Amino acid sequence: MSDRATELGLVDFDLASATSVGCAKRELNADIAVRSFKAGRGLALHRPVDIYLQVASACNLDCYMCAEHNRPEEWRHGRGLKSLSPELFAKIEREVFPYAKRLTIGVGGEPTISKHFPDYLQRAKDAGLDVHVMTNGSMINTDKKAELLVRCTKSIEVSVDGASKETYERIRIGGKWDRLVSNLQRIKRVRESMPQEDRSHLTLCFVLMKSNIEEFPAFVDFAKAVGADRISGWHIIPMTPEGHGETLQDHRALSNAFCEAACKRGKELGIEVDVPKPFVLKSGEEDLEIQPVDFEGLAPTHVIHSLIEPTLEGDPDGVPEDGEDFAFADEEEDAEAPESPYALSKDAPPIGADPVQESADETTGPDAPENSAHLAPHEGGMIREASRHSASKAGRIHCSSPSTSVFLFFDGRVLPCCHPHAHNSLDMGNLHDASFAEIWNNDLYQNLREGLFKGDAPPLCQSCSIIHSPPPREERFQDLVGPGNDLRSYYENHKPKGEPESEKAFVLEALSKPWHTLYKSIESLAEDRKGLREGLEELKAEFASEVESYRSEREELVKRISDFEAHTKGLQDKLDDSLYRGDSPKIFKLAKIAKRISSGAKGEE
Repeated sequence: MSDRATELGLVDFDLASATSVGCAKRELNADIAVRSFKAGRGLALHRPVDIYLQVASACNLDCYMCAEHNRPEEWRHGRGLKSLSPELFAKIEREVFPYAKRLTIGVGGEPTISKHFPDYLQRAKDAGLDVHVMTNGSMINTDKKAELLVRCTKSIEVSVDGASKETYERIRIGGKWDRLVSNLQRIKRVRESMPQEDRSHLTLCFVLMKSNIEEFPAFVDFAKAVGADRISGWHIIPMTPEGHGETLQDHRALSNAFCEAACKRGKELGIEVDVPKPFVLKSGEEDLEIQPVDFEGLAPTHVIHSLIEPTLEGDPDGVPEDGEDFAFADEEEDAEAPESPYALSKDAPPIGADPVQESADETTGPDAPENSAHLAPHEGGMIREASRHSASKAGRIHCSSPSTSVFLFFDGRVLPCCHPHAHNSLDMGNLHDASFAEIWNNDLYQNLREGLFKGDAPPLCQSCSIIHSPPPREERFQDLVGPGNDLRSYYENHKPKGEPESEKAFVLEALSKPWHTLYKSIESLAEDRKGLREGLEELKAEFASEVESYRSEREELVKRISDFEAHTKGLQDKLDDSLYRGDSPKIFKLAKIAKRISSGAKGEE
């Protein structure tokens, strides 16, 4: 147990002990989390609303701009896979699930290659969480897997990054375009077999890069053809030497033009297109006028041709040709794999070009120009505005992740955000060494929350392209990771200001608001509903028991009647025989017996 947690008296105080509300706990927790974030509080007596969970350490693909590409060749393509252990998952179920509303599975690595994925997915749904899955889609290669995925999720995000076979297979090394299309069609069929209100939401994702940006408008057509509801474009965060050559920082007009074209196409096809804000052009740059995209000409090559057959030729289940079907694998995981194969080495040599030097008036400073030609929303599209994350012109960095979310990795590491470099700079602790409550309010977490509120945060946060839309500069490894840039060094000798009694008072005051009474009423109604359901089940069981009893009695009566009828038939046969031979005394006697038996049988009926 950390000294700070003991000092603050946080071990025995949490939302559960602050209120007796049971089923409303998640709503209360979410409300207090938002209030705490808005107030800029470092100490957090609530718990995360959103959980992001890595269940697999590795990925079966080798995208050249991803950290996976930095691993030695022998450790790529899913080799050396390690999964989140059942014991660690159970700890997360106990300590984090009861407060959260949403769980996203897929933070680094490919979740569907873990043999535990189906179990974790089902258990998260059963826990009452809204489940979201991020995947490359290559392993959803049977109807059974597609059905499980769609049934258990609120939304699915599939990373694609191209609108053609050539571009997809060049970027996502090891991926097969035809296999991806087959799997997306499989997901589409399963979704369409369900009522509209029960269907999971499908998003196709596209990393915006210099080499693929011109396919972004055609990507909208592809997404529409495979039944997606939305496409999402994000600027590349370079993690490899190849990735640094793909940034659009020096091709701003090109990026703006094709993002705008994609938004317009989305409006025409009725599909949501989510993109970053347009770049503010540098001095001397001009808007780029691109030729109208010939979507009809693109369709046969990029979309229609790939969608003719529902599955791969000679491969009805879409199983990888090399036989290495990682999906929901049963193979033993390699005990000799590196401890953290997803991480970049801190000793890696500098990569990429010099950082782009920009003045405040070109980025997000207080004097940033309000040029409507560049900052207006794209027609038909959705510009990523300041919502969950946004940078402020007034100093504060409005990132809610450390206050409302948590990122949990397969090896127990706890991170405050999803930035690819966070595991090198923002490591908050490990669930193998401490409880989640202790980590959630240690000095590192509190300093980061307070620092973001004051605008005094590590370099990673100051240039983050997830917060800043568009990103102010290229994010280079050597500028963000290393001595002095990690959280522990940045806030060295800095004591958080959070006071436990003040924080408890803050929570209890929030719980005294009028809406708290409403939550109590909701809980009361929920309990009544639960009681009615239990009573209904008891009535059903009682009725079923009575029906079974009546059925047994009826079967007994039917059997007795059948026996009487058989006996009567036997007597009738004897009577007929006697009549034939002229035996009068016997005939008279048999007739009387038959009449008596016949009367008895009718009485039984």
